[in-house]
Amino acid sequence: MAEDIKTSGKSNRRPPGRPPTHKDGELQKRLIDIAGEEFLASGYEHTRVQIVAEKAGISTRTFYKVIPNKAELFRMVAEEWLQRELQRFDQVPTTDGDGLSQLEGLILFYSRLLMSPNYRRTAYIMITEMKNFPEILKEQQKVSECFYQAFDNRIIQLCESGKIDCPAPALAAEMLRTMISGLQRQIVFGGRTKDMSDDELIEWSKNCAALFLNGCGSGSSFHRRR
Repeated sequence: MAEDIKTSGKSNRRPPGRPPTHKDGELQKRLIDIAGEEFLASGYEHTRVQIVAEKAGISTRTFYKVIPNKAELFRMVAEEWLQRELQRFDQVPTTDGDGLSQLEGLILFYSRLLMSPNYRRTAYIMITEMKNFPEILKEQQKVSECFYQAFDNRIIQLCESGKIDCPAPALAAEMLRTMISGLQRQIVFGGRTKDMSDDELIEWSKNCAALFLNGCGSGSSFHRRR
C-alpha cells in the first residue's frame, strides 16, 4: 500500500523544465507580448530575461528552451510588431478619392505611426543603445527599411495611377519620408516643446501634402493633376 502511494506521488509530480500545459507557439506569443512591454519600459539593456520569464509564469530554463537569448527575443518582438503595422498600412485605401486626399491619407498614417508613443520610444531606444548593443542595430535597420519600402511603394503606385503628376515617384517618396522623419526627430530629441495632438497631426499632414504637390512654387513639375 505504501509502495502504491509512493509510486502515485511520483507520477503526479511535474518534471522540471517547460510546463506541459503550454504549447510552444502559445508560450512564445506570450513571451513576445510581455517582452514588448518590458523593452518599451526599460530599454534593451535593462530588460531581464528572468523578469520576462517570471511574468509569463515559467522558469528561465523553460524560457531558454523556447527562445535562445535576449537578442533573439528582441528580434521576435520587432518582427511581430513590424508585421502587425505593415498589415495596417496595407489597409490604407488607394482607390478612392483624388490624388490629394489619398496622399494626405498616406502621409497621415505614416506620421501617426512614427509619432506614436511606442514607435518614438522604440526609436529612442534604438538610437541610444545600438552603439553598445550592435545586435539590435540589424533589427532597427530591418524595421526602418521595411517601412521605407512600404511607404515608397504606396506613393509610387499613387503617382503611376495618374492621380498625381510626378516625373520622379521614387524621389517624391524619399522627400516625403524625410519631411516626416524630421518631425519625428524633433519630437523624440526635444526640438519641439510638446507632442502634437491628432488634430494638429492631421493639419500638418494636409499642409505637408499641399506643400509637396505645389512644389514650393508655380513652376514646379510636381503638381496635382486636375
